[in-house]
Amino acid sequence: MRGRYMGLYGLTWSVAFGIGPVLGGWLNDNIAPVMIWVGGLAAGLLGVAGFLLLWRKVGRHYGEMAPVERHRADGTLARESVSRRKRLMRDGVDAW
Repeated sequence: MRGRYMGLYGLTWSVAFGIGPVLGGWLNDNIAPVMIWVGGLAAGLLGVAGFLLLWRKVGRHYGEMAPVERHRADGTLARESVSRRKRLMRDGVDAW
C-alpha cells in the first residue's frame, strides 16, 4: 500500500510541474498577467474550503484510537480496549 501512495504523491507533483507553467503562460499571453494571481487565489480558497469541510467531518475524531480486533493463538477473537493500548504506549511497551 505504501508504494501506491508514494506513486500517487509523485504523480501529483509531476502533473503540477507539467501543467503549471503551460497554464500560467496561456493565462499571461491570452487573458491578462494578473489572472495568474487570481487563479492562485481561487486555488488557495478552494484548498481552505476543502480543509474546513474535512476538518469539520473528521476533526473531532482526530487522534482517537479505535479498538483493535486480533486473533489469539487458539483462533478466538480478542478486542483490545483503547484505554489498555494508551496505557501500554504511555508505559513504553509496544502495543502491537
